[in-house]
Amino acid sequence: MALNLVVAAIILWNTAYLDQALQVLAREQVTVPDEFVRHISPLGWEHITITGTFQWKGSHAAWGRFRPLQRDAVDRLRAKTA
Repeated sequence: MALNLVVAAIILWNTAYLDQALQVLAREQVTVPDEFVRHISPLGWEHITITGTFQWKGSHAAWGRFRPLQRDAVDRLRAKTA
């Protein structure tokens, strides 16, 4: 039961973060084709550490705020879609 709750929380966070990323790309006029968006899934969690060891050092994002997208990734995507 507890693992289901953790997985649900990860999926919720990933969904919110993906939505935020797509909004940022839209604001920066980077086109992400709908056929690509349909294949994006919030189910991945390899970027989440569930070992009980957490390192908060270097985390500059305030609670409830998203970290900014990596500028080089946005620029690479813009170059590909241009």
